[in-house]
Amino acid sequence: MSKKPNIFEYATKELSQDAFFAWLLNWANPKIFPLDDHKNKADNEKLHESAKDFIKFLLEKNEIKIEEIKAGRGKDIEEWAENKKSGIWHDLKKNENGNFLEELKKYIELDKLDKLTMKRKDICETLENIDIWAEIEVIDEIEQKYFIIIEDKILSVEHDYQLERYREATKILCKKIDHKYKIVLVYLKTGSSDSIYPEISTKKYRYVNRKRLLAVFNKEEYLQINNNIYSDFVMRIKSLEDSENEKTKSFFENHIGIWNDDNWQGFYQYLELTENLKKLEIEKMEYEYGWQKVVGNGKDKDFLGFLWRKKWKDYYVRLQIERKKLQFKIEDIEKKLSNEERLNVKLKWRTIIQKQKQIIEQENPKFEDIKEINISKASKRVGKIMTVATVPCNIWLGEDSCAIYEHNVGKVMDKLKNYLSFLDRCIQESEV
Repeated sequence: MSKKPNIFEYATKELSQDAFFAWLLNWANPKIFPLDDHKNKADNEKLHESAKDFIKFLLEKNEIKIEEIKAGRGKDIEEWAENKKSGIWHDLKKNENGNFLEELKKYIELDKLDKLTMKRKDICETLENIDIWAEIEVIDEIEQKYFIIIEDKILSVEHDYQLERYREATKILCKKIDHKYKIVLVYLKTGSSDSIYPEISTKKYRYVNRKRLLAVFNKEEYLQINNNIYSDFVMRIKSLEDSENEKTKSFFENHIGIWNDDNWQGFYQYLELTENLKKLEIEKMEYEYGWQKVVGNGKDKDFLGFLWRKKWKDYYVRLQIERKKLQFKIEDIEKKLSNEERLNVKLKWRTIIQKQKQIIEQENPKFEDIKEINISKASKRVGKIMTVATVPCNIWLGEDSCAIYEHNVGKVMDKLKNYLSFLDRCIQESEV
């Protein structure tokens, strides 16, 4: 028997997904009831409850009593804003983006800001490019109004400082309308089950991946909803999850030299298993961690990267898996340092890594893992994120001609734990 056609297997673009979430959010509005639809009353009520659960999930609340909700896409935001406060769109344009650009300068390097097109530096254009927004009025709360914006992705990644631009533009808009708004920022991705990537949370967004979304929609009472739009969407993302789970298991037994994105994703998901996080002592050493697709620069191809990072002074220091190499890096958090200042920071962290490596080699000459850390040359190349040392793939993971099996993956975990402990030691010793 042929399976039932699913509209979302054909409507695979982000605009279709935007429409679904805007549609679902509006189903949470209690003012749409009573509907003149007695035949579908039970299904409509379940759809209403599912929409409310979705909002509670976005707001991270156990219970909420919604008085009214209005939701839409970026193209609808001007009309909504004008209904809230007549003339506001004209006022935003009249300011010639002065406030907007001043706020962006706090988060985006000036040379990068200059390279953005005028469209991306315009506050009204920026607001109109927001994927999904929702105004939610609730009863019996001190913060009585929420304004949610959702950056909605399937497989693509953030670009052109979208998250910073949408966040700052929304702040200005809400302040001009009603200073009581509590702004909620969401980065939602359904195309692959990326983990909670630290850089997204740094930008004040809550990361929602497909697994988390399914946990909301997969409740028994909602799986029985007789609504083609709703059931087709849930079935589509569930089938993506099931298919991906099968593919990602293949990192076991495949030769490392032929690993593709599916294999790396499977390996990264294996690293995130609770028992493996305990083995690596991530919580004890207080590392942030996560993985996602990283856009390559110039001739470099995109890749899936995994990072562990930790605060050191005014910077983040990282251990990062990048194109099979394991790299020690340092990150300029505020992005405000001059090239000369960045070079000084890079060389200082490089010296700390090198010194601790030498001390360990003297203390324990047989400690091969640390011995194999290659300190980078003292070059003058600088950027927001800078590499100071590298461990080759054949040392920490294995030779290209080898495969990782369930019985020997423990050796890889031991090596990663040693390198994370070494990074932690560098931080601790540098602060003495």
